[in-house]
Parts: sequence; C-alpha cells; structure tokens
Amino acid sequence: MKTAYKFRMYPNRLQEAQLDLTLETCRHLYNTALADRKNAYETEGISRSYEDQAAMLTVERKNGNFLGIYAHCLQDVLRRLDKSFKAFFRRVKAGENPGYPRFKGRGWYKSFTYPDSETGYKMEGSKLTLCKDRNHQDI
Repeated sequence: MKTAYKFRMYPNRLQEAQLDLTLETCRHLYNTALADRKNAYETEGISRSYEDQAAMLTVERKNGNFLGIYAHCLQDVLRRLDKSFKAFFRRVKAGENPGYPRFKGRGWYKSFTYPDSETGYKMEGSKLTLCKDRNHQDI
C-alpha cells in the first residue's frame, strides 16, 4: 500500500530559498528532458525512454550538474515526464484529444517528490529533515 503525506511547512528565508531552488531545478530538468524527447523524435526519428534519460541524468550528475538536489527527486521528475508521455500515447491510441505534454513555465511546477523514506526524509516530532545528497536540511 502506498501512503502519501502532505505537510504544511513553515521554512525560514534560507530554507525557502533552498526549496525554491529545488523546484526550479526540477522544472528545468523537466523542460530539458521534454525538449530532448521532442528533438530526438523530430531530428532522428527515435523516441527516448525513461531509462535513456535516467542514464543521461547519471552522466550529468557525474559532470557536476544538479548537485545539491537529491538524486531520487530528479529521477522522479523523469518518471513524471514518462507518465505524461504514456498518457499522451494512450489517448492517441484511444482516438481522444491527446494533449501533448507541455513545457512548464515559472510557477507551473509546484511540487517535488521524495520517493523513499529510508534515505530521502525523516520525521522527528514536528521537525522534517530532507536529504540533499550528503547534506541534510531541517525544516
């Protein structure tokens, strides 16, 4: 059984800036991955899968990009995009109005996910600790 929790947080200014940076990084990754899928199909006629893009993300992280953002959050962004494409192709196949996945503008990407509680986050009383690679941020 999957369980989701929703919390109202009261971060200070520094924590809010870090959360905003995480959202912007996730939005940038979503838009970059969407552009990559679109360009790969238009120029080369191939379609990219989640696995292809996750492998590219690993290379990008080794090159020093996306540091400070928890890797599983970034992988979830790619899963979210993959889910959008699967829904798009399902609607095309069913003959419905498909609605191609859209690029996300500032303020249109409003959440990020910590998929695993063992290493991603920890609740201690009223304190939430979010993991960012090797650094932890208390909120």
